[in-house]
This record gives sequence, C-alpha cells and structure tokens, in this order.
Amino acid sequence: MSDESAEVAPAAVNGLQAGPAPAPAQGLSAEPTVALTDLALGVEAAAFAVMLARDERSQGSPLRGPLITFFASTAAASLAGAVLHGLTTDRSDPRRRALWRLSLGSIGMAGLSSWWLGARLSLGRGKAHIVEGGATVVHIPYLAAVLRSDQPFWVAILSYLPGAVFLSGSLVSRLRDRQGRRPAALGLAGLGVTFAAAGVQVAKVGVARRFDHNALYHAMQAIGVALFFRAAKGWLAASSGQPPRRR
Repeated sequence: MSDESAEVAPAAVNGLQAGPAPAPAQGLSAEPTVALTDLALGVEAAAFAVMLARDERSQGSPLRGPLITFFASTAAASLAGAVLHGLTTDRSDPRRRALWRLSLGSIGMAGLSSWWLGARLSLGRGKAHIVEGGATVVHIPYLAAVLRSDQPFWVAILSYLPGAVFLSGSLVSRLRDRQGRRPAALGLAGLGVTFAAAGVQVAKVGVARRFDHNALYHAMQAIGVALFFRAAKGWLAASSGQPPRRR
C-alpha cells in the first residue's frame, strides 16, 4: 500500500508523489509502477498465506492462526493498494474510499497478528492469552473507526508499530534459544527490512521518476515478507519436530 495523506490519506504499511504530476486521461492510472509493485507484493503475501495454510506441519500449531493472518492481511492491504493506484485517478470515485478503508483495516489486522505471534513465541499459554486478549480489545475501536470513516495513514502506522515492536522484542528473546535462533534471526531481518522500507517511504527516496519511493517501498517490503516467511517455516518445523522443507 502507499501513503496517500495528500487526500483521504494510506499501507500493511505506501504515498503519492511529492508535487503535482501531469494529469493523465480521466480514469487512467497515474501510478502504474506503484500499482504493479503493490500487486506483486500482494500476490507474494497471498501465496505465502496459502502455503502455510496447506502445510501439514501447521495443523494444530498455535502459530498457525497468527502467521496466516499476518500474511493474509499484508496481501489484502497490498492488493487493495494495487487496485487503488491502478483503478482511477479520480479522487471522488467512491471505490477509492472503500479500498482505502479496506487497506487500513488490513494493516490493523497485520499489527494485531504481530501481538498474537509475539505472545505465543515468547510467553506461556496463560500470559499469552492475556496479551492477545488485551491487544484484540484495543484494536477493535481502531478497526471500527477505519471501516466507518476516512482516517489518515499515520493512524494505521500508530496501530501497526506497537505490535511490530513487541514481536521484535519476542524474537530477540528467542535468539538465546539454540533451536529457535535461526528463524528468530530471519524474522528480525524481515522486520528490519520492512522498517527500513518505511523509512525510505517517509523520506521519499526513489530510484527514478517512474520508480518512486512507493515502488521502492513495495520492492523492499517484498524482500522483508520473504524473509519472514522463511522464519515462519522454521517456527512450524520446530513445533512439529520436522526439518524445514526446501523449495
């Protein structure tokens, strides 16, 4: 997704180009590269969600739900962003508003799943349930707000970041575990790349005019998501006692 704070305001954590751009023909996309990179990220995350759901090792694992929710939410946010950027440039189009709200809600679900995953990775069952319940209660008002009214992108970021920070701390604690060290390191690397991608987007660092900060954000995000998927496979393998499968 992309930050669209210039209008109703925007991605699982994306933006319009700074300054006015030449007006395209009505109904045509002004951001084809942003739309395509968002689409690629969405397809990647969706594929990972499906692969985890079909992985027999995930059956019965307490990590299954949070992991699938994380990748599915990232996919929903990115695919909504791809349609948003590729559909039309007309700001009054009601479809843009619906897609915007869907993407912000998906970001919130990705943040919530980070709380669930971090709790189940680092806490006992009782404490994990308390953290999960508390995080869920806190996220309900956010989800209701973004689905019923237009909210700026920073609201989604504020919802997403605490869960990501909590998950990072949980992964750091797993580095001391010899068996869980590698997937924890991969997970931290994936989160680190996504944080760096967010920094690139906020600073509006682009590669070229047609590959702006939003497109670069999506490309970096895709790398981070892939690293996190490798971590997910390691966690599922550890919980099942089977070695990770190589594809």
